[in-house]
Amino acid sequence: MNFTVVEAPDSDYCGIWKYSEPDPVYFEYAPHVMHQIYENDIEVLNNEEKLQKMQERVSMYTTEKAAVYCNGCEKGMRLGGGNPVHMIELCAENLVNVLL
Repeated sequence: MNFTVVEAPDSDYCGIWKYSEPDPVYFEYAPHVMHQIYENDIEVLNNEEKLQKMQERVSMYTTEKAAVYCNGCEKGMRLGGGNPVHMIELCAENLVNVLL
């Protein structure tokens, strides 16, 4: 696939999800865990603050593209002006090459 791995600045990152109100359905499926995450890990921000956080995050990357496996990270990177490539895209690209 012709790429070089560069470790992300920190691994405790979950993109835009970390700064958004969680869908209430998550509290139905995993109430204990979701309450713990909500109380300790989520900081609900307005859209302007989210944009600023995502731009700050994207500015930390030293590469043109970044591989992500989390939809929240992908959405956050796009919002911040980054160029994420979802791992599923990489797998799918490889599958197409295998099938041809």
